[in-house]
Amino acid sequence: MKSLDNKRILITRTTADNAVWAVQLRERGAVVIERACIERRVIESAGPELEQALNGAAWLVLPSPTAVHSFRKLSSLPSGVRIACTGPSSAQLAEQELGRCDLISAAGTMTSLAQELGDLGATTIVIAGAEETTMDLQFALRPKGFTVRHVPTYRTQPATLAKNTTVTSAEAQNLDAIFLASPSALVGLRNVMELSNTPLITIGPTTSAAVTSAGLEVAAEAQTRDLDGLIDAFLCIQ
Repeated sequence: MKSLDNKRILITRTTADNAVWAVQLRERGAVVIERACIERRVIESAGPELEQALNGAAWLVLPSPTAVHSFRKLSSLPSGVRIACTGPSSAQLAEQELGRCDLISAAGTMTSLAQELGDLGATTIVIAGAEETTMDLQFALRPKGFTVRHVPTYRTQPATLAKNTTVTSAEAQNLDAIFLASPSALVGLRNVMELSNTPLITIGPTTSAAVTSAGLEVAAEAQTRDLDGLIDAFLCIQ
């Protein structure tokens, strides 16, 4: 395992999520700067829609730990519905909170999960997660005749500048990298910080597309949608 060698890395998730990543990054030798660039809110009205969507469904896809938490608050798992997750963190939480996880994507992406579900012949699939979820799973499965329904269970809101505070500069913090795990994190980051030439490391294609659309450059893109993927991507440009 390569050390991050006192590299100064800014992380941009929620306060709680940043705290988890900060511990792991410091264990690898990084100097971590935490900046909460997003906040998440459960969509309280989603319960009845979830119950209706899951009636007769074969699979429930929970793409993130937050998706697991929000589903647990809003609904219960019907008998006969299996759970698929995109990575080990959400899978472990699904085991703890819902009692099962039947499929974990080998590559940790929605695209690979779509392939695996397709190979299993999953016919009716419900995705419960972020309001701004990617379309990877739908695009991959719908042309094959699968029914895919997305039920938003939480929304992610970008951070805004607090009253009587000023925008800070990434350059002034002498950062070696900024880790971006969602398009919303990029929006929140730009609301509170001026970006210069600090390398932006993205967690996947959707976040990379948001960076490019903002007229910025992606320094490296993670191959798996987790912290290890971001670290590996960063180390590849060192």
